[in-house]
Amino acid sequence: MPNRTGLVLRGACFAAGPVAGLDPLGFAALLHVTGFLTLIAYRTEHGRWPVPRFPVVVPLCLLLAYLAASCLWTRSPDHAWIKLIELAALAASAVIVPVAIRDMPASQARAAQTALLCGLGLGLVLCFGDIAAGGPIKRLHWRWPDLPVNAYDREIISLGLMLWPATLIAFRRGWRIPAVVTLVVYSVGILFLQSHSAMVGMVLGLVALCLAARFPSSVLRVLMLTAALGFILCIPVAFALSHYGADHWDNLQFSFRHRVQIWNFTAGRILHWPLFGLGLESSRNIPVSDLAPGFLSLAQDKPPLHPHNMFLHIWLELGGVGCAIAFATIARVLCAVGYLTMPSRAFTLAAATAVLTIASFAFGIWQGWWLALIGLLASFLLIAAREKDAL
Repeated sequence: MPNRTGLVLRGACFAAGPVAGLDPLGFAALLHVTGFLTLIAYRTEHGRWPVPRFPVVVPLCLLLAYLAASCLWTRSPDHAWIKLIELAALAASAVIVPVAIRDMPASQARAAQTALLCGLGLGLVLCFGDIAAGGPIKRLHWRWPDLPVNAYDREIISLGLMLWPATLIAFRRGWRIPAVVTLVVYSVGILFLQSHSAMVGMVLGLVALCLAARFPSSVLRVLMLTAALGFILCIPVAFALSHYGADHWDNLQFSFRHRVQIWNFTAGRILHWPLFGLGLESSRNIPVSDLAPGFLSLAQDKPPLHPHNMFLHIWLELGGVGCAIAFATIARVLCAVGYLTMPSRAFTLAAATAVLTIASFAFGIWQGWWLALIGLLASFLLIAAREKDAL
C-alpha cells in the first residue's frame, strides 16, 4: 500500500515553491489542503487521528481562546469572527502536519526533501524569470498596467524564507559550499529589488546562522530576549522615532518614514486600551478622524489596515494580556528548537531570526497567507531536520 501521508507531504513540499514564486497569497489554501489531506491519510494508514503532543499547542490554544474573547469587544465584529475561524483552521493544520512528519518513514522524508528542493528551484525560476521579462505573469494575474516598486515583495520574502530549509537539506547532504553560496547570492541579489524587509531579514538570518554555528544556545537566548524586548520596548521606540522626526528624514526610504507615522499613531492608540486591547481586526476600522495632523500626507488619504509591526499589532488589538500569551507561544516554539541537533538547530534559528525581523516591518500579523507560510516553513524545517542516520 502506498504511503498516502508521504505523498501528501511530497506534494505540499513541491507545490510550495511555485506558490512562493507566483502568488504567495496561495499559502493559506496550500496549508488548509495539506492539513485536511494529511488528517485523512494519517487516519487511513495508522487507524488513529494525528494528535499533537507538542507543548506549543497549550499556549496556542490559549491564544486562540483569547482571540475569541476579544471578538466580544472588537470594533470590527464581522471581520473578527471570520478571521477567528480562519486562524483556528490554520492553527489546526499547522499542528497536524508535524505529527505526520514525525511518524513518516525515512525514505518518504528523503523524498519530501527532494520534492522541496525541486519545487523551490521551479519557484525561483518562475519568479525571477517573470521579473527579467518585465512581469508578464504578474500583470496577467493582478491586471496592473504598471507594476509598483514593491510588486514582488511577497514573492521575494517567501522564497527567501523557504531557502532556509532547502539549504539545510543541501548542507546535510554534503553540499555545504553550494548551500552557503546560495544564501549569500540570494541576499546580495535582492539588494537590487527594493525589498527592504526581505533584505534585512536575510542579512540578519545569515548573521544568526554564523553565530549559531558556534554558539547555538546563546543565539536561542538572544532570540527569546529580542522577542520579549520587542513587546516591552515597541511603544517607547515608536514614540522616540516620531519625537526625533524620523518620518521627515529625507535620507530614509518613504516606506520607512510612513511606518514611523503608523507606529507613532498606533502607540498612541494602545495607551487608551493597554490591558485588553481593541479586539481582533480592530486595526482595520480606525476612523480617519483619529489620525494625527500631517499623517495623511504619507498615508495617502486613508488610515493603514495594520501597524506593519507584529508587536504593536498585538498590543493594539489584544493589549498586555494578549502580548503575554503571544510571547509564551513564541517562547515555546523557540524552546522546541533547542531539541534539534546541529546543523539543523543553526539553520532553524536563522529562519526564526528572519521571520521575527520581517514581522517587525511588514505585513499584518493575522494575514492568513503570512501565518500559513510560517506554519509551512516550520514543517519544512522539520522535514529537513530528519536525522541523517535515519535517512
